[in-house]
Amino acid sequence: KKGDPVNISKSKPLDDSAMWHGDAVDILLETPMNSYYQIAVNPEGSICDLNRGEWHKGKHKAFAWGSEADIKTSINKEEGFWTIEARLPFTPSTQDPLHEIIGSAPSKEKPWFFNICRQRIREAGNETSSFAPTGKKGFHHRLKFGKLIVE
Repeated sequence: KKGDPVNISKSKPLDDSAMWHGDAVDILLETPMNSYYQIAVNPEGSICDLNRGEWHKGKHKAFAWGSEADIKTSINKEEGFWTIEARLPFTPSTQDPLHEIIGSAPSKEKPWFFNICRQRIREAGNETSSFAPTGKKGFHHRLKFGKLIVE
């Protein structure tokens, strides 16, 4: 609602799951080479990035990955909204699996799959939305991700 201040959880600048106690946007990306990455951003520009393909091997491994994302956020306090600009580097090389998104550029032959999800946490209740609605609780339903192709 207009003028409603953004809710910024107290979190460290990098890889602190406390960020999900406030407003956040998550970028979920699946490439033909990895299933899947999650890059969460809060209004202050703190990032929590995970390689969800490593999640089953233990939380520590998932958080070991770093997206190397270049993130800029801006908060409009008068209007009660915030914006994100993101540059997400990727590489086809598997030589360094702990940095950057692994995959060649998304194409018709080798598309990526993605979802962009938003959560808005308020005392009166939580509001969530996503680019590709999953039809279920939560955003982590890869079969519902949208297809990403760059021509």
